[in-house]
Amino acid sequence: AGTREGRDDLAALGELGRPLSLLLRKVAAAEDLHTVGTRLGAGTRLIAIVETALGLSRGEALAHAGGALAGLLFGPGD
Repeated sequence: AGTREGRDDLAALGELGRPLSLLLRKVAAAEDLHTVGTRLGAGTRLIAIVETALGLSRGEALAHAGGALAGLLFGPGD
């Protein structure tokens, strides 16, 4: 969500209609979840995939991000 490519992806999703749920990879900050949740609007559940040491160290903050967050997954290969 914090990169140009991420913003482009969110814009493309907006053109297709709001998804019921979305897996977000390499989430390392609660702010990313808030950004995506706000951009997609109410009704889209977010599942954050934690794939980095930074994301893992912020696990508690991610878990308490609230909003559209429906769950956390941990990258199986990381």
